[in-house]
Amino acid sequence: MVNPIQNISGLYRIMEKENMEHIGELHLDIGAMRAVLERFPDDDPIQQMAEYFIRADTNLIENLTEEVLYDRTTAEEFERIQRG
Repeated sequence: MVNPIQNISGLYRIMEKENMEHIGELHLDIGAMRAVLERFPDDDPIQQMAEYFIRADTNLIENLTEEVLYDRTTAEEFERIQRG
C-alpha cells in the first residue's frame, strides 16, 4: 500500500519540476523579446510591447520562484514526516 504522505510529497516535487520548466520557458521568452528590442530600435510601439512582455515575464518568474521554494520546502517536510 502506498503511503499517502509519499503521494503528497511526490505531488509537490512534480509541481516544483513543472514550475522550474515554466521558468526556463519564460527566460527564453525574455531572450526573444530582447532580440525584438535590438531588431526594432526605432519602433516605439514594438519597443513598448517588448518591454511590457519582459516585465510581465520577470514578474511571473519571481512568483514561480517563490512557488518553487514553497513546493521544495513542503515536499521536504512531508518526506521528513514519512521517515519518522
